[in-house]
Amino acid sequence: MQKFTIFIQAFINSIACYLLTFCIIFFIHEFFNYGEYFKNFLDLSNIFKSKSVSIAENMKEKDLALNFLANIRKITFQDRLIFEYSGLIHLLAISGSQITPTTNIIVNGIKYIIYFLKKKNTNPLKIMILINKIKIYLSIIISFFISSIFGFSGALVRVISINYVSKINLTSLFYAIIFPIFPNILFTTFKNCILLIFFSFIFGNLLINLSFILSFFGVLCLKIIIRMNNLLNFNNLFSYVTNTVLTSFIIGILLSPFSNCNIFSSCLANLVATPIICFLITPLTFLLLILPENNLFSLNLIYLYDISLTIFKNIGLIFSDYNQLYTNSNKTSLFSLYGLIYINSAFVILISIYDLIKNYNILITRFKINSIKIS
Repeated sequence: MQKFTIFIQAFINSIACYLLTFCIIFFIHEFFNYGEYFKNFLDLSNIFKSKSVSIAENMKEKDLALNFLANIRKITFQDRLIFEYSGLIHLLAISGSQITPTTNIIVNGIKYIIYFLKKKNTNPLKIMILINKIKIYLSIIISFFISSIFGFSGALVRVISINYVSKINLTSLFYAIIFPIFPNILFTTFKNCILLIFFSFIFGNLLINLSFILSFFGVLCLKIIIRMNNLLNFNNLFSYVTNTVLTSFIIGILLSPFSNCNIFSSCLANLVATPIICFLITPLTFLLLILPENNLFSLNLIYLYDISLTIFKNIGLIFSDYNQLYTNSNKTSLFSLYGLIYINSAFVILISIYDLIKNYNILITRFKINSIKIS
């Protein structure tokens, strides 16, 4: 019973912290909104837009190419319905699939170079500390650069803040100060609250940015499923399939008040389409943007890119049941005030649950310490 009480207290405290954070964000948003200034200072997307238009000019899937190359939303109403009813509309957003793999490849390459250069003359422990620091700050720099290419969409801000900036333990000192006063507040919760406030101060109110919230929403579902699968010790391949299917399924259920797509069909569509996005469209997007436009392989890359986009679109078409689209007038738009309140409420509950799962061992230790004190 005492163990259950500790978990409930931690859950309630996490929810209270996030609700207080939300109030602070809405308050500072009214007085301090530097998002436009910051974006204008670091935004490199305009530099690549003309190149993107030139690359996509003679492609079959021109509008879809511009969506990925320049974050330009020009897909037709018919195409939008295909991706919406197949449950693949979220894959059209520039998100972690564009940043994380590329950043990790670059950082890991530099990490190994540093290791081989230093391993003969430096203590192994010092090498590991140095590599870890370089990895954190280099990841932030690279992810910021990639995000600037695509105009700092909400999904990209989520990747920067939660994937990379969160690894800098600047909040540890502040947490040490408040811990004696609020010992039941988890460090993960406290750190997330600080990050939400900081990035809302920089980029504007993130709680009304559906791109940010939905991106965070999906990642939380994925992380919760991964934690559960790790407890069951699934093998890597089966775990990957399970993670993808269950994440799509849970998101489908949670967003069902606003969606007309079939949940099971959406799960299968995501399972088939995600590798196309991660292993073909994403790397080709970067190659086309970074390499000179008239390089030796440009025509081959553009041709392969067009084929990849066509495959992706056809997957959406197959799973959309396009000839049997159904509408429900009772469905409320996710972009309404009700939708925003709903998605933020679900977000608070999900992130609080994840904080509990992530800090499970800490909470169990607290339970054992309290049991000893009672004894």
